Amino acid sequence: METELTYVLIALISALGLLLVVFVFLHLRNLSNLRSLAKELEALKKEKSDLEKGALTSVNVQAKDIIDAANKKASEIIMSIQGISEQEKNILTASFQQMLSANLKDYQIVAGKFSQTYETFIGNIGKDVKARLDMGLTKVVSDAENEMKNASKTVNNSLQNLYKGYEAEVSEYKKGILSQIDKLGVDIIKQVSLKVLGKSLSKKEQEDLVIKSLEEAKKLGFFE
Repeated sequence: METELTYVLIALISALGLLLVVFVFLHLRNLSNLRSLAKELEALKKEKSDLEKGALTSVNVQAKDIIDAANKKASEIIMSIQGISEQEKNILTASFQQMLSANLKDYQIVAGKFSQTYETFIGNIGKDVKARLDMGLTKVVSDAENEMKNASKTVNNSLQNLYKGYEAEVSEYKKGILSQIDKLGVDIIKQVSLKVLGKSLSKKEQEDLVIKSLEEAKKLGFFE
C-alpha cells in the first residue's frame, strides 16, 4: 500500500513539475513576444519620427520653394501681358498668389492628417502591421489628392467672383491659369507620395515642374 502511495505521489509531483515547466515556458514565450512587440513599436515610432523630421519637412520645403518660384514666374508672365492696365495686372498677380497660398495651407493640413493616421496605425500592433501600415499610407495619399482637388475647386470658385468685372478681357487667361493651378496642386501632393515611399525628385525634375506648370498656358496662346 505504501509503495503504491509512493508511486502516486511521485506521479503527481512529476505531473506538477511538468506543468510548472510548461507554465514557465509559456511565461517566457509571452515575455519574449512582449519584448518583440515593444521593439517593433519603438522601431515604428522612430520611423514615424524620421518621416516627420526628414521626409515631410523636406517635402514641405520643396513645396514652398516651388510655390515661391511659381509666384515669381507668374508675376513675370502677368506683367508681360498686353492690353490690360497695371491695376488689373496687380489684381491678377495677387489672385494667383492667394490661390497658391491656399494650396500650401491645404498641403500642411494633409501632412498633419498623415501624421495622425500613422500614429493610429502604430498603436494597433498585430501580425499584419506592415500590411496595414502600407495600406494606411496608400489611403492617406489618395485622400490627400482628393482634398487638394477639392481645395482647388473652392479657390477657383472664389477667383471667378473676383473676375466678374472684366470676364471677357481675361476669360482665356483665366481658363489656362486655373487648369495650371489644379495641375500644380496635384503635382505637389504626388511629391508627398513619392517621399513617403522613399523616393525623391531631382532638382531638374523640380525645375521642369515649375516651368511646365506656369509657361504652358502662355505657349498655348492664352496671354495673347
